[in-house]
Amino acid sequence: MKRACAVAAAALLAPAANAADLAPAVNAAGLALSGSLETWVYGTAQAPQGAGPLNSADRVARVPQSQALLDTRAQLQGRADSYDFTLRLRSVEQAQRVNGEAGRQKDTYLTQGYVRVRPWDGWTASAGRMLLTWGPAYLRSPSNPFYYDAGRTQPLRELSGIDAASVLYSGKSWSLQALEVFASGHTSGSQAENFSGSQTGRARFNQTHLLKFDWRAENWLASAIAADQDSGSAYLGGYAQWTVNQAWMVYAEAGNGRRPGALSPNGDGAPYTLTQPSSRATTALAGASYTLENGQNVNIEYLYDGHGYSAKGEAAYFDAAARAAVLPAPAGPMQSGLAVAGAPVLLARNYLGLIWQSNPQENTRYWRLLTTRNLTDHSMQWNAYAEKNLNPHLTLFVNATANSGGGSAEYGSLVKRSINLGAKIFIF
Repeated sequence: MKRACAVAAAALLAPAANAADLAPAVNAAGLALSGSLETWVYGTAQAPQGAGPLNSADRVARVPQSQALLDTRAQLQGRADSYDFTLRLRSVEQAQRVNGEAGRQKDTYLTQGYVRVRPWDGWTASAGRMLLTWGPAYLRSPSNPFYYDAGRTQPLRELSGIDAASVLYSGKSWSLQALEVFASGHTSGSQAENFSGSQTGRARFNQTHLLKFDWRAENWLASAIAADQDSGSAYLGGYAQWTVNQAWMVYAEAGNGRRPGALSPNGDGAPYTLTQPSSRATTALAGASYTLENGQNVNIEYLYDGHGYSAKGEAAYFDAAARAAVLPAPAGPMQSGLAVAGAPVLLARNYLGLIWQSNPQENTRYWRLLTTRNLTDHSMQWNAYAEKNLNPHLTLFVNATANSGGGSAEYGSLVKRSINLGAKIFIF
């Protein structure tokens, strides 16, 4: 991590004038350019679950006990009267230790890279690697066939875009968008993100077509989504939100479709069977948000995921994991790996989440508390995140997660607790 220290020192010594030098400037062609460069330097310590049937002695998931990361994010934007573009590059270097063994990884890729043109009033066409996110939900986004987990529960996660082309028409109170998806974009992530206790749930999106219709008024918004998935089946979803008054907002999301695979625990023979794609199922979320007088927000959400297991199915899943753990090689390790990699995005079907966060308008600090409860096995995940801005170039942060429920419950099955400590260094 010597390079991380060098970058940190350079950023702290950089004069404030550097930011002004790279402020948006308009060239002779009428194109306004702006850019940013930031580096996140942080360390991670985790306590893997070694006693449960799913990850005995951390031999299956191989959760890193410690990590050091240098995460650099650069962005260039250009805007003119009839078009704009965005390029966002990410480079992640990480050193980690798993079961006493040291390793290093490096990954550099575009998270976004697209061009957007506005040929006529109301019309917008876009092409490239884009973030296709929407909806008001926090825990998950059931109405989205691409980002079921949009990363809102993971403050250190950087979403990567999807390679697509889009045409959007916006009227006074409605809009219609047509999308053609060519590829999934960059799908791997750092292990700090992968072992955060929440899988991404991303599928293959090649040759996906999507229509999205939005209808909006002063106090409410509703959207309907229809798509054909990579499996050849249809996906239907939608969301709505209603601002009741200055303090209260209520919202809901839903989606019905297939996922890449369904893992079934067996009573005899091989402990697990993987079926591709999964059967059709519905996911739905209902939530409410309350804004306090000091600007802090409190959200409560109930999530139903029909792709998860019933109470009997979750118990059978862990029973099968115990059988797989004692099978001889190569069957045992293969089945144990399948139990971790092929499990549903959320293991059960019913969840309750509570989110309390500081006023997002505050510029010098931010904090957020999140707790999620699996209503089937009663395991829970607690997460606390806080950051403090010390000067225009430096922000310190801490992110801590604790899982309860033990090795035979969803939230305690892989990681017992983890903590991230680090700094965001804004070079310009």
